[in-house]
Amino acid sequence: MYHRLAAFRITVPSLRDRREDIPILAHHFLKKYAAAVEKPILDISTDALQMLMQHDFPGNVRELENAIERAVLYETTDRLQPESLLLYQTQEGSQPATNAPIDTTVILPLDEVERRAIVHAVKVKDNNITDAARALGIDRATLYRKLKQYNLPP
Repeated sequence: MYHRLAAFRITVPSLRDRREDIPILAHHFLKKYAAAVEKPILDISTDALQMLMQHDFPGNVRELENAIERAVLYETTDRLQPESLLLYQTQEGSQPATNAPIDTTVILPLDEVERRAIVHAVKVKDNNITDAARALGIDRATLYRKLKQYNLPP
């Protein structure tokens, strides 16, 4: 079957060569992942969309999808904001690209820092609550209580 399919070569340009597809794909992924985690995120802010349009996406559509999924988990408003997007540059040792200067005067409330740490731990540990609690250095029951407190899915 491979040899029959290989006779018809289809070349799809990379996402950086068809930036006009980024808003369409980003909105599609936003709807998909906001519904999956039951978050009322309705739109992408203009600044966040511009940030997506400026990124090269070396991982193509899959990288865009992962960025939107991660941003949905971090977002606390009804619009995806640039602060929720973590776009990585391709150079080794580089930090997440924000395409904006970092405002060192902004201090997140402690509960927001805790919520983001919990979301990250659960995601990294593939929704394994026991492993996520261990990584956070808390008891599993405490993690369940905090998931409920922040209205996060277990």
